Amino acid sequence: MKPRVVLLTSVLLSVLTSTSLFAGDSFEKMLKMSKKQDTTFDFDALRREYELSKKYNPSYFLLDTSWDAMYDAIHDENPKRALKFAAMIFKKNAIDIQAHYAAALAYQMKGDDKKASYHWYMADGLLRSIAMSGNGKTDSTAFKVTTIKEEYAFLEWLGLEVLSQAGGGDMVHTLYDYMTAVSQETGDTLTLIFDVSATIRDE
Repeated sequence: MKPRVVLLTSVLLSVLTSTSLFAGDSFEKMLKMSKKQDTTFDFDALRREYELSKKYNPSYFLLDTSWDAMYDAIHDENPKRALKFAAMIFKKNAIDIQAHYAAALAYQMKGDDKKASYHWYMADGLLRSIAMSGNGKTDSTAFKVTTIKEEYAFLEWLGLEVLSQAGGGDMVHTLYDYMTAVSQETGDTLTLIFDVSATIRDE
C-alpha cells in the first residue's frame, strides 16, 4: 500500500502547487498575458490573482497624492507628467483602474494609439469585471472589489458622485461599503453596495 500512498501524495502535491495559493507569480504571468489584448482574457481571474499575490496591498493609496497630481496633469494637457504619476501608481498596483484610464488619455494626447489602446483595454476590462460580479442591490449581490479605489473608479465610470459611505458586515470575514451617490446626468440618488471583504482578509 505504501507505493500507492506515496504516488497519491505526489499527485496531490502536484495539483496543490499548481494553484494560485502556491504559484506566487501567477499575477505577473497574467499581466504579461494581458498585453496581447485578447478579447477572451479573464479579468476576474486577474483581479483574484492580485488579491492572492505578494503585491496585494489594499491600503496602497493612503497618504498618496499621485492620483490628484495625475488628474491635474491630464487637465493641464501634460501627458508626460500624467504618465510619470501613473507609473508611480502602477508600481504599487498594476491594475489600478484610474491610472490605466489616465495613461490611456495621456498616450492619446501623445498620439501613441498603440499604448493608449492597451490602457483602454485594461480599464474597460477591469470595470466590466466589477460590473459582472453583482448588481449592488444587496449584500449577497454586492459588487466585488479588490480595493476601495476600485469602488470609486467604478462609480466614476457610471457617472456617479459619492455623497456618503457607510460600512456593514461582521468586520471579520465580511465587509461591505454602502455608497450613496448622485447621478451627474439625471440628479437621481441611489445606493450601491460593494463587497470589500478582500481588504480585511489580507490583515
